[in-house]
Amino acid sequence: MKALAEKVTGILFTALSIPVEDLNWFDDPTNRTKTSGLQVFKDGVGWIPVEPEPKAIIVNLGDFTHLLSNGRFISVLHRVVVKPIQRYSVGYFYRPPMDFVVSPLLSKDLGPGEVPRYRSIIAKEYHELKAKHNEKAFSLIEN
Repeated sequence: MKALAEKVTGILFTALSIPVEDLNWFDDPTNRTKTSGLQVFKDGVGWIPVEPEPKAIIVNLGDFTHLLSNGRFISVLHRVVVKPIQRYSVGYFYRPPMDFVVSPLLSKDLGPGEVPRYRSIIAKEYHELKAKHNEKAFSLIEN
């Protein structure tokens, strides 16, 4: 997997005229910038910076993981603030097919009597709700 990631990143770097030598961060995960740019929104507080952690990768799981996990994994409102220091971020977006029915996956690990927090919804319908109502989309599909 590392070799594939290096190859794909090398192609991207070449297309963006970024020196391939900058790929050295794949070999040494501690050789990352200490520049923060990611922020998450917390109700009542506002935007909070997410500080870089050595040897860590930050993953935003997104809305469909929030739905599938019955709200166990939270999708957060986030943004990236541009800083004058060069750094690299990689965004990878995945979603189910638009005609896919998304519903909470209830595990045997859930407490007795726990029910789905959200109704089943077609991916396309959820995208339309999100586009129209943004942060209120989850409240519109709660059971």
